[in-house]
Order: sequence, then structure tokens, then C-alpha cells
Amino acid sequence: MDTMLKQEWFEQYWPDPNRESDKLYVWYRERDLKPAVKLKAGDRVLVYEVGRHRIKGWTGAKKLFASGILTDKIFPITPQERSDHGDEWKSKRLIDVKYRVEPIHGLPLDSVLKILGYKKKPRRRFRLNSEKFDSLEAALRQIWQALQPPQSQS
Repeated sequence: MDTMLKQEWFEQYWPDPNRESDKLYVWYRERDLKPAVKLKAGDRVLVYEVGRHRIKGWTGAKKLFASGILTDKIFPITPQERSDHGDEWKSKRLIDVKYRVEPIHGLPLDSVLKILGYKKKPRRRFRLNSEKFDSLEAALRQIWQALQPPQSQS
């Protein structure tokens, strides 16, 4: 039985026109593998899209767009995904998505920073406390609910 406390994480996601539209993952590079042990199944995660892919130049929405729970499903990286101009991706862990909107509809990073009380935009994965995680997820949930189609009354 896992007796370790669950944690909350804030994870960046590079914009990518070839992204799987139905799945989200936490990705691990070689240098991430040792710290990645800290991430475990059951941890909660918020996902935001960064503004621009640093090498390939794709422009992203710069918004918080998903929340979920990390699963125990870890997949190897395919040869097509392996290298990103110096970054050697090793594995990816599936996120069981709770709320997700298209990044363009997400919570702008300026609003995220205000809720977090930060002045600078986050650059990499980092831990959050439960209160800040819950506040951000509540804001994302409001956006998600507003985008749901109206319920038909039969």
C-alpha cells in the first residue's frame, strides 16, 4: 500500500500541432528521471501550454487548459518522439484527465500568476500546495462548465 502523501503539480506542455488530441502525458527526459521518482500515481496535475516551442517555433496559447490525476501507466517514447534538438525524451506517464478545454479557451497565465501570487511565468514542472491547486482547478472547471453544451430538456 502506498503510504506517501499525494502531491499537486503544475506541468508545462509544449504547443504541438501533432499532439494526440485525446491524451495528455507528463514527459520525462534523462535528466528528469531521478526527480521524476517524486511524481507518482494518484498525484494531481494541472497542465498549461507554454507560449512558443523553443526550437520548432510553434506558438501556443499560454493558458492553463487541463487538470487530472497521474496514472501508473508509463510508456516508452517512440523513435519519432525521442529527440527534440538536444532533449532526449525517455518515457511519458498518462494523465487521467478530469477537466480539459482547448488551450485557446484555457485560463490565461496572467490569471494563473495572480492566483499563485507569482510575478514571473513558470518555466518547468513544480509542486503546488493543495489550496492553490484547488483554486486553479476551480477556475478551470468554471471555464469547462461554460463551454459545455446546454442540456436539452426532454
